[in-house]
Amino acid sequence: KNRDRVCDEKKITLDVALDRLGFGRVHLLVIFAAGLCLLTVINETMGIGMLLPAAQCDLELSSTDKGLLSAISFLGILVTSHLWGYLADTRGRRQMIIITLFSTAIVTILSSVAQNFTLFVVLRFLSGVSISGPSAAIYAYLGELNSTKNRDIVITFTCTFAGLSSIVVPALGWFLLPQTWSIEIYEGFFFRPWRLQLILHTVPGLLSAFLFHFLPESPKFLVAQGRTEEALSVVKWIHKKNSGEKAPELDINELTSETSGLVHKNNFLKSMWNQTILLFCFPYLVRFLIYCFIQFGIFYTCAGVGLWFPDIVNRIIQAKTEESRTLCQTFDFSPNITHLELQEDFCDDSINTDTFIYNIYYGIIYVMGYIILGFLVKYFGRRTLLAGLLGGSALVGLSLLWLTNHSAIILFLAMHLMFAGVSISVVNSSIVTFFPTHMRAMAMCITLMFGRLATFAGSNIIGYLFEINCQFTFLISVVLMLLCGISAIFIN
Repeated sequence: KNRDRVCDEKKITLDVALDRLGFGRVHLLVIFAAGLCLLTVINETMGIGMLLPAAQCDLELSSTDKGLLSAISFLGILVTSHLWGYLADTRGRRQMIIITLFSTAIVTILSSVAQNFTLFVVLRFLSGVSISGPSAAIYAYLGELNSTKNRDIVITFTCTFAGLSSIVVPALGWFLLPQTWSIEIYEGFFFRPWRLQLILHTVPGLLSAFLFHFLPESPKFLVAQGRTEEALSVVKWIHKKNSGEKAPELDINELTSETSGLVHKNNFLKSMWNQTILLFCFPYLVRFLIYCFIQFGIFYTCAGVGLWFPDIVNRIIQAKTEESRTLCQTFDFSPNITHLELQEDFCDDSINTDTFIYNIYYGIIYVMGYIILGFLVKYFGRRTLLAGLLGGSALVGLSLLWLTNHSAIILFLAMHLMFAGVSISVVNSSIVTFFPTHMRAMAMCITLMFGRLATFAGSNIIGYLFEINCQFTFLISVVLMLLCGISAIFIN
């Protein structure tokens, strides 16, 4: 009996085992590798907007072409999110992250030498297809390697790397894009600075994929698949690396299994359907729909409106006078300079350096927001933080309709976008916590798919709405933030 009691004490759940592991060197490496992955996701999806003015002459881009290129990677993410969610839940998080990061790098390098618009569009679409995988699976992996008490803090601080992209991309652009060097690879094809920057955008992803080769598969995924012995080996490996080679071995003999995951079966489509339909069953349906709506509203604001941030700031600067004007009044007095015009005999692809400076300031505000949120998440619940952030975004956005100071308008616009953007980490942390392991990546991918849909739709219609009714454009964003803040009350 005593021997049985001792054996039972050494047979524990994975959550208890993760609590015993605490936080150490392996977890820091995971944060760094996952952070580089998120940095690459934002570089690939949002960074293209910074390069378009410099690329317009080489690719002979019209205004319509630029709009398509800004959104095409999100279309790639949209059409494959469901598939990547299924594969991450049935084949594993780590393997999928490594493969998709390497494939993203390959496609991006190929797109850097694309000679015409059509080929460039196709390759940027494939870049979106590839980057769709790690953009969601990384959150599941992060949450599953950390204890419950550390999960929210770890995810929030890791998301700081996403904010860093808003500094890294314009900083690179500030250094590279004004340069005029050109290397002729063969007759008629020149390798110019914007092509080099496109390659540099994917370098963090290559480094992340390399680091993931030294990291284990998610132990929660292994347990959910019934591979408890492999999961126990992972837990003991983490303990050994965190504590040192001379530390005593973790005194655990067996991990108890949680709800069994859906193992890959021969009928791919049926297996994928069975994996998906679980999200639309009790007790997950209502919460799942709320998450989808919140992701849609957040991404419409932080990414859809955010893609227009450089253009809005540019208009404010161009129309700057001593006369007091609101943001929408400024639009009425400023020329539409969203895109550089191609002239018959001369193509001007120069870029005003002020654009880079304001985007760097915007990135700094984002990073500060993530850092502050990382400390606040310890003391406030997800529901309170999320409702506060989204309500704050709505309030700041509403004030844009009456503010007349140009500097205040730019600052409040950046805060409107930042409050929405940093709340993504809170939502994703809640999704990781709520859904069981065998549904987690699928839930993350589909909810983020709604976010990408909002980005794709928002980035394409906002430009037209600005010209038709500026105030209505911002009111849409404000109302969405308010409704999302109310919806946040119903999640934990």
